[in-house]
Amino acid sequence: MTNSETSKERIRSTRDREQPGDTPDTATSRAIASFQRLRLSTQRMLAREVAATRGDDLRKAYPDIIDVTVGNRSRRDPSTGRSRVVRETCVILVIERKKTHVAEQHRLPEVLMTYHTVRGKRLLVAVPVDVEERSALAGATPDAAPTRLAVFCGDVSPTFGQACCAVRDPLVPDAIMVVSCKHVFTLEAMLHGEFKSSLLYLADDPEEVAEIALTLDRAGALREGTPDANFSFDAQLADVFGNDDAKARLHAVLGDVTLGGVVKGFDTVPHDLWVQTSRGPIKVEFDEQAPRVAKIVYSSIGDVYHETLLISQFQHSSDLQKGDSGSAVTTEKNGGKLVGMHIGSDQEQLRAYAIPGWQLLDPRKYR
Repeated sequence: MTNSETSKERIRSTRDREQPGDTPDTATSRAIASFQRLRLSTQRMLAREVAATRGDDLRKAYPDIIDVTVGNRSRRDPSTGRSRVVRETCVILVIERKKTHVAEQHRLPEVLMTYHTVRGKRLLVAVPVDVEERSALAGATPDAAPTRLAVFCGDVSPTFGQACCAVRDPLVPDAIMVVSCKHVFTLEAMLHGEFKSSLLYLADDPEEVAEIALTLDRAGALREGTPDANFSFDAQLADVFGNDDAKARLHAVLGDVTLGGVVKGFDTVPHDLWVQTSRGPIKVEFDEQAPRVAKIVYSSIGDVYHETLLISQFQHSSDLQKGDSGSAVTTEKNGGKLVGMHIGSDQEQLRAYAIPGWQLLDPRKYR
């Protein structure tokens, strides 16, 4: 038996009958219904477990599969030709290109069976499967451009973006730092050279003299990579000046958004999210945890890959614009919990990319 045949047998072996006398179709229908009755966080936990434990077998069994991730099902809207999010948790198989005619033995599974214990009872459940083309994950670019926050460094032309949130250093309680994208805080011309501090101003400040903060050499890596190596972490810190004017200007950048904590992981990310842009909050729908092959193309660097990103769907190309990089992604229109930080978008696919908040506030991510 070949590796491919062995892997397919492992996948098929999970299609056990839940009750004696069940036909395969009845068992599958029953397992689908059992999965649908679970709470959202449990569905996502099971989908993650299946993707992690069966990913290698799936790639061996079906050579077309490039990557395996988890998220919501997507469907193409015939009236617009664009994908839209369907609120159904699933395992997502990333392939190079969908085929019109596929032989029976090469058809990708529609569900993946697993077991879940409910009140001490072992329950067979079917995790739905969706298929996504690699091209849908290759068109994102950073969103730094004119908006509320201006970053200057010497004679280099400024860059513009947004700030995500203010944080305090537990070792220096009186000090306030602000978080944004590295491609906003470190000017593109400086990305490949030695670190130089930049000054942050309000882009539309009529006085054009009062600084808000000074960027720090505490940032993640931002470099060309591959789906398997040299991951980036496009985030950086800046030290807010201690005077009242600087704090007031920082408040003007962040707006009246109150954060009540951070979403702790993928399983608890709600469907409806808000990107807190300088134009006001923009509603998006959570789509998926980005697979490894998802990339963002930086003009001065090349293809950049992050270890973990969250992908959301927005409705109109004008919703998210150049200049929105660094915006907080939250659970409520006026704040709620921090889900992540917006770093770029794909205007063709109407998809927004964000660094998860649980990583953004992890000090180990900043060197």
